[in-house]
Amino acid sequence: MKNIILVGLEGTNKSEIGKDLALKLKMKFIDTNEMMKRESGLGLSELFKKYGEKYFRSLENEIIEKISNATNTVIVVGGGSILRGRNVKALKRNGLLISLITSKINLKINKIKDEKSRLMSQWDQLFESAKGILNLKTPSFPAADYIIDITDLSIEEINQKIIEKFRRGSFD
Repeated sequence: MKNIILVGLEGTNKSEIGKDLALKLKMKFIDTNEMMKRESGLGLSELFKKYGEKYFRSLENEIIEKISNATNTVIVVGGGSILRGRNVKALKRNGLLISLITSKINLKINKIKDEKSRLMSQWDQLFESAKGILNLKTPSFPAADYIIDITDLSIEEINQKIIEKFRRGSFD
């Protein structure tokens, strides 16, 4: 069975959505961000800060290549991973790529809920960066087989949309 690959910016709850989806479809679950944390022994922001974007993306690429032959798996990848054509090709080899998008307001609300310990000033810096990344990624959306605007949708509603499309095999 093909994989379902979820991609989206930080704050789209893609890991939570992916875990629930994998459970519902009785599929395996892989989160490439969690794999990066395990391999590096560092949190993602710490990894990025300590080694820079080039190393961060290199590790991300290696992990995506490692998991690209998986089957019957829900795979969650970081939002920046689809900026590289070889990652898109590797992921789509055995899977359907679904891009989760949301409004910036929803991103901010989710980020605050998920990262209660962060200071608002840190969030504002991250939010400004996320806006730039979102603008940069917009041209990459054609790489997705399916785009879901998750604004105001529950995890159940999001996964119902994905399951309906997946079972019909119609990601258009």
